[in-house]
Amino acid sequence: MSKDNVFAGKRRALVKRVGDKTEKIYCDDHPANQATFKCVKCGHLFCEECVGGEDEGKAYCVGCKGFYKQEEQKQLQAEKKRSRKASSGAKKAEFILAGLMICLILVLGNYVYQNSESPIAADTEVFTAEELAEDQQLLNTADRELAELDLEIEAMLQDENVAVELPGATNE
Repeated sequence: MSKDNVFAGKRRALVKRVGDKTEKIYCDDHPANQATFKCVKCGHLFCEECVGGEDEGKAYCVGCKGFYKQEEQKQLQAEKKRSRKASSGAKKAEFILAGLMICLILVLGNYVYQNSESPIAADTEVFTAEELAEDQQLLNTADRELAELDLEIEAMLQDENVAVELPGATNE
């Protein structure tokens, strides 16, 4: 393969020799303008008018502008995907931690319940059914006697027509 065939499809910047034997490189699309940029994609040298896009100091020619935009979109999509994965991972971690905390609380609560005296039953006595029945009979007897006494007092008051003065009451 000859050198002519290798460079046949590629654009090459114009190199002009100046009188002081230095070389200046010019844009091949604008021969009057000096080439100040080099495309990071294709390596083409070009002037400011031919800049298709820049990314952090890297320049792209007009022909590679589509590549630049595609790369930019890919980077944005990858960044969004990473942030979504990170946020979903953080949510998973929060749920796992919440579940562990609930389990820890349940285990500690069970431990305290199993290893401590019940505060309700600690100071109370246990009564048998017979003792409770005796107490109930005493209460019923006391209720009956109070009711009978109340009836006797009412009858006495009605029979004697006794007026009962209440403390602090005044007669008119």
